[in-house]
Amino acid sequence: VLKYYIEPQLVLVSDPRYDAQAIKEAAIARIPVIAFCSTDNMLSNIDLAVPINNRGKSSLPYAFWYLAKRVLMERGLLTPEKEAEILPESFMPTSVT
Repeated sequence: VLKYYIEPQLVLVSDPRYDAQAIKEAAIARIPVIAFCSTDNMLSNIDLAVPINNRGKSSLPYAFWYLAKRVLMERGLLTPEKEAEILPESFMPTSVT
């Protein structure tokens, strides 16, 4: 029935307040949780809290940009020459008119 189901190895949430159900289910399944947390977030069931203003319009896109950049660097897929190709602006929301 669940032929292509893959159990997650990690849960990343941008705001523990809004992602409380995902955090709760990850805790039950014993899956580690990384959360972008502001000063008003509870840290229950969070394994690694990344302090950030998670309500700012541009702070979360920059956080995801930096995270993606570091993952690519750790995997050896991002060289200093290619680094300039990935701009933080590509993670910014575009205004829809």
